[in-house]
Amino acid sequence: MENSGSPSLSRRALLAACVVAIPSARRLFAAQLPPGQLAPQAAAPSPPVGTKLIEVLATVRDKKGKIVENLIKDDFAIDENGQNEIIVSFAQRSDLPLTLGLLVDTSASEGQMLETERAASNAFFFEALRPDRDQVFLIHFDREVELLQDPTSSTKRLHKALDELATPQWGNRSDDESGGTDTSGGNHPGGWGGGRRGQSGGERRFRGGARLYDAIYLASNDLMKKRSGRKAVIVLGDGVDRGSKVSLTEALDSAQRADTQIYSIHIHPEVRPRGGSRGGMERPGGWGGGPWGQGPWGGGRMGRHGGGYPRRAEQPDGKKILQQMAKETGGGYFEFSKKKTLGDIYTEIADELRNEYLLGFRPVSPEPGLRKIKVTVRRKGCKVQAREGYFADVNS
Repeated sequence: MENSGSPSLSRRALLAACVVAIPSARRLFAAQLPPGQLAPQAAAPSPPVGTKLIEVLATVRDKKGKIVENLIKDDFAIDENGQNEIIVSFAQRSDLPLTLGLLVDTSASEGQMLETERAASNAFFFEALRPDRDQVFLIHFDREVELLQDPTSSTKRLHKALDELATPQWGNRSDDESGGTDTSGGNHPGGWGGGRRGQSGGERRFRGGARLYDAIYLASNDLMKKRSGRKAVIVLGDGVDRGSKVSLTEALDSAQRADTQIYSIHIHPEVRPRGGSRGGMERPGGWGGGPWGQGPWGGGRMGRHGGGYPRRAEQPDGKKILQQMAKETGGGYFEFSKKKTLGDIYTEIADELRNEYLLGFRPVSPEPGLRKIKVTVRRKGCKVQAREGYFADVNS
């Protein structure tokens, strides 16, 4: 009888010893783990409940420039300010509705390309536009910015709008110096210009200008912002802005806020109109300021010093501007040349738009303002084309 309680006492003592020993064992085990193994204890906080889903479209190409179509979610990574974001949704979406804007530079410097642009754009819309899912709008920009066609699925309407593309007409001196027929319109301070014929009903007067940044702002803020699905604009021109009321930064911010990709096509004509002559031509390098000093270089008819051609002022690098637009918004940059036609470029753009990955994440720190991100792919030899930032709203 004296020994009958010993086993129970021994078990209780052993159990108590184990309970005391377990925390010590945990501490010892943790101390011996490599730093990376402790990551679960220091994991990134979960996104706040109700955080807005941010979606990023990405195109991936291999070393040869061929589009890669067989990637999975785990092949991608999204970094935001050094923080790895968790991809919560993933799809290879070519079936989503697409809203596409075509922005055409109709300034005098690009006039010789209009017929080529018109023909290639008509063919592109006919072949690539899905009437049941896609819509296209058309904007021209020179001294004015005008919406020639609202978003539509009708190739007939688009064809008609493309037929309206034309360079501005030369006016008389008094019309040009008085400011022409610009009117206020849209949501942009100062308006976008007086439309194709202006308030007076006459033809537009030529005063120089190529309001590229205003055109992007109009497309993004007034047309794209409230639309869903995939959104992209194609810009045709030399990339040199003349006379916009918004800056390049403001234009790109508006595209980012509207989740709009910019596909830019650099078109640098071999010849341009010379400033002091309606019919004279000169090699690339710009036109000399217009007959009354209204052009991009200034200097007046006879130049600043009273003789010869106007002195050429330094201009921005349009090519670099178009590259920046494409890079920051996740679109693409292309150059028109004798070896690469506009039709070839349109085919590449259509291929990209049909083969995009849609990545979704909920920001861990959804602070308001422009947030920089970087999308990478783990597969060797692949390059990702995706936007470099997004705007987080105050209520995100």
